[in-house]
Formats: sequence, C-alpha cells, structure tokens
Amino acid sequence: MKRRFDPKTDSLYIAVFKAYMQSVLLSHGLVEFFIEGTRSRSGKTLKNKNGLLDFALDLYFTKKVPNVHLVPVSISYERVLEDDSFFKEMLGASKTPESLGRIAKAASVMWTKYGRVDVVFGTPISVKDTVGNVPRSIAVVNMVGEQVVESLAKNLVLMPTHLIACVFALNNYKPICLSDLVARFEWLRDQMKRWGVRLDVPMTGSCEQTVQLTLASHFGNHCMIDSRRVRLATDKATICMTYYKNQVVSVLGPEAVVLVCIAAGASSLKEIQAHVRFVAPIVGVLVPDVAKILKERLADILTINNGAYGLKSDLDPRLLGLLHKLIEPQLDTAIIVAKCVAEDDGKKSKNLVEYCNYVQNFAKEQYRQGKVKCVEALPIEAIRTAMYGFVRVNVLAKDCSAIAPNFTLVSARLEKYRNVNLGVRRGEPLSVDCESPRPGLDNNRAARL
Repeated sequence: MKRRFDPKTDSLYIAVFKAYMQSVLLSHGLVEFFIEGTRSRSGKTLKNKNGLLDFALDLYFTKKVPNVHLVPVSISYERVLEDDSFFKEMLGASKTPESLGRIAKAASVMWTKYGRVDVVFGTPISVKDTVGNVPRSIAVVNMVGEQVVESLAKNLVLMPTHLIACVFALNNYKPICLSDLVARFEWLRDQMKRWGVRLDVPMTGSCEQTVQLTLASHFGNHCMIDSRRVRLATDKATICMTYYKNQVVSVLGPEAVVLVCIAAGASSLKEIQAHVRFVAPIVGVLVPDVAKILKERLADILTINNGAYGLKSDLDPRLLGLLHKLIEPQLDTAIIVAKCVAEDDGKKSKNLVEYCNYVQNFAKEQYRQGKVKCVEALPIEAIRTAMYGFVRVNVLAKDCSAIAPNFTLVSARLEKYRNVNLGVRRGEPLSVDCESPRPGLDNNRAARL
C-alpha cells in the first residue's frame, strides 16, 4: 500500500484499496493495521491516523456487518533496534531507506541481546456499543480512534530501560551516583505500582543488579561508569535516553497535563478542562476524561474544597516534579515554536512540513546561543507535535499564518505552565549527589551539535 493517500490525486487508488480491505474483512474477519501510521521516533504514543479505521468502520455504518470489534495491541520493547537511526531522524535527518545491504548488516542483531518484549492484548472495543445509532462522521471515527490509542497507552509496560531513562531526566541528565540511581529507580517502581502501571521489573526488594545489568547490556554505548558514578557520554546519549523516558510520558502524560493545569491556577473542573483543551494538543497528549483522572491517579495528591481542586501541601516534591518533568520538554519546544512564529510573522514558507524544518533550524540556533538549555527540545517530531497542536487549538492556521493577534501572548501563556511552582527551586534536580552543574558533559554547544 502507499504510505500516504492524497484524496485529490489518489481517489481511484483509495477506492480500490478500501474495497480490497473491506473484502478481506468480510471474507476473513480479521485485519491488522497500525493506527499511529508509523513508528514513533520519539518513543511517545502518536495521535491516531483514522484512514484504515474509517474503512473498517464503514462496514458497520453501511450495515454490511452487525458489529466491528477493535482489539488494541500494545507492544513494549526493553530496547529498540533503531535507536541510533531514531537519534538522527529526531534531529531532522531523513529516514534511512530500506535496502538489501541494510538487511545483510542487520544480521548482527541475531547475536545481540535486546532484552524483553511485552505484548498486551487490550479489552476489545465494540463499535456498536460505542457509537450505537449515531450517524457516521469524522468526529465519531476520531472518537473511536482515540479510544484505541488510549487503550494502547494504558497497556504499555514499563521496563528497566524506561525507568533508568526517567531517573536521568529527573536529574537533568547530569552525572549521578550509582547508589542514588538505584534508589530513584526503586522509588519510581514503587510509585508506578501504587498507580497501577504495568511493570516488567523486580516488584520487590533491591533493583541494583537489574540497574547494573541494564546499564551494561542496553546503555553500554551511552553511559560511562566511573568511581560508582554514571554519566551520559554525549548529546546523542541524552536524545536516546529521552526516547526511553517517553514511554513513561505515554503512560502518565494525561495525569501530567492535568496536574500542570491545576498548578498553573485552574481549580474548578470546568477551568481545568478548559486549560487541558489548550495544553494537551500542544504537548501531544491525549486526555480523554479529566474527571476520571482527578478521581483516580491524582486523588491522593489533590485537595478539593467546595469544588475547587488544589495540591496538597505536604506532598513529596519528587512526585510533583516527576509529572511536570514528563511534559516540560514539550512545553519548551512549544515555546520555541511560538517565539519563532512571533518573530517570523508569517514571512516564511506556508507549507507546514517545510515550516517545521525552518523552526528546527531556528531552535538549533537558539541552542547554540545558549537560549535553549536542553537538547531534548530540538527533535523534529516534538516540533511537529507543537505545530499541529497550535493548529488544533486554533491559534495557527494550516498555512502557518498566525490566527492569534499577538503570538507573543501564546508564548507567555505556555511559560506559565512551564514555570509552575511545585515546591522545588527551578532548575534544581530532583535527585541527590550530582557532581556537575552543567547540562550535559560539554558546554561547547556548537560542537555538541
């Protein structure tokens, strides 16, 4: 099949492919497809692409079948084969094309340990029970697609690589004592257990052996251990760490968005929902039900008084910092995009894809000048997420022209969410025993890129 369908030029192809897919469904009853449309280069769950889903649901809406069941299948990798190529692609390089030579070189993976793979089959989603007799529409198809993506994220499994990467993120990717890394790993494990997150790590006791084995087998090219301290070797290592950390974002992203909105001043359910509708698309997180999140995972860290929600005063700041840190880099990226749009004032390319590349070059220059502190804000997928998010919240048009009369105000609003007070000093790492104040290993920003 083609990677992309253009309704203007591929109408015949679309009609033939739709008929083919529906024929397979009617005769065999089963089709597998990937609702995100492509592999995630950032490690985050991507927004649903509804083309093939729409073809399948059309059988129900046209009454050719009495029902359609969708079975979400979540696949979690302890280590991915493509993390090196993902690093290049996240910084703007084109995807490496498939070739016979690459297949031959890939034979070496047969002798390399890539850890575990967890496959979770989610609860089947009945289209009949979900939509009933509601007429077919783009909104209805998208609602079903979002339910599938929600289930995919909910059933992801966190493994040692994901928790180690999350610890490094909480420590601002600075060198960390091995014993502290283990302690923070165990703290994360215990917190995830309390929230009911799926885990594939030792559930009790010490995790020191697990951490050491993971560092040696999966992060050997990225981490260096010297005198019981662990540090990242390069900026490439930082980007690769963010890939694994972002699996935690996929699992806890909705809670992170809701928490940040409350910390930024939203108190009533209506206010929180309004803030979430603005923030969630920009940071690329699907938040299906704010009320449910408030009642479940966030119930233990919130107070409620006369319908007004607030943060408990005696909370462990690490817990608040964890959730904020999950979406902080995407907020940084969105602020960069907003500043670029404000400075450009619609003078550059009107093609959204090309404009993303222009914004990334702008972000890299800001990083070289020291105005952007973290390389995690530079990946092209994060920039695309922010750009499309601005379009969805109606502050940016599809031709990249600003809808908001003053785009600087958009940046200022994002800064409000970025700089919420969570009980720790800004910039203070949420770990201990760090030996260097530098954001990485080398202050020569041009050389690092």
